Amino acid sequence: MSLGLHIVLIGLFMLSFDFSPRKTRMVQPRRIVEAVVVDEQAIATEIQRLKAEEEEVRLLDKRRVEEAERKAAAALKRREAEERRLRELETERKRQLKNLESEKERLNEQLRKEKDRVAEQRRLVENEKNQAEAARKRREEERLEAEQKRLEQALREDLAAEEKAVREASDVSEIDRYQAAIRARIQQSFTILPGLDGLSCILRITLIPGGEVLTVEVSQSSGNTTFDRQAETAVRKAAPLPVPSEPRLFNKMRTITFVFDPQI
Repeated sequence: MSLGLHIVLIGLFMLSFDFSPRKTRMVQPRRIVEAVVVDEQAIATEIQRLKAEEEEVRLLDKRRVEEAERKAAAALKRREAEERRLRELETERKRQLKNLESEKERLNEQLRKEKDRVAEQRRLVENEKNQAEAARKRREEERLEAEQKRLEQALREDLAAEEKAVREASDVSEIDRYQAAIRARIQQSFTILPGLDGLSCILRITLIPGGEVLTVEVSQSSGNTTFDRQAETAVRKAAPLPVPSEPRLFNKMRTITFVFDPQI
């Protein structure tokens, strides 16, 4: 820029001369000198002005450069701060992402454990249900078995009772038959004495197997001693009395008590 200004000033200086021959011959030397002096002063003034403008431009450019450098430095700082903030944000994002992944893994693990726990509880409930059902079936089977046994026992008892009743009835009938035979045998051995008609007594007789008389006694007197003694004698004379050979039946009539009335 400075070189350009000097070229312009030299051009203006050269333009201040008239190179025409005719005019040169007519110009006075003093005027030429004055013109040259004036032109040099103008040129010096112009040069000073141009230098001032150049300095002003230089200072303005310097200020612009400094302002631009300042703005660039500020922009650089802002950019560095923004990049630092972005790095921090990226770091925070990665940290949060890592935390989220960890939380996701924790929740997945917790969910898996919860599923396992629920499955285990279902299995336990199912086992308990199956065990309860099996226990109920066992109780029902035991109840039915016990009921069956009770019914069978009751049936056996009923049958035994019926058999016993039949046997008892049969035994009573058989014993009655033997007692009737004993009474008939004793009556055959008894002779009614005059004046003893219409008397009777209750005899108690203890027998041994084979029909032999172990003891005989009058448990209720006829009121006549002779009749009572005659009845006891008739019992002993009738021995052995007819008795059953079956021990069970004989034991039931080992001791017999009956009303002895020779007129029956």
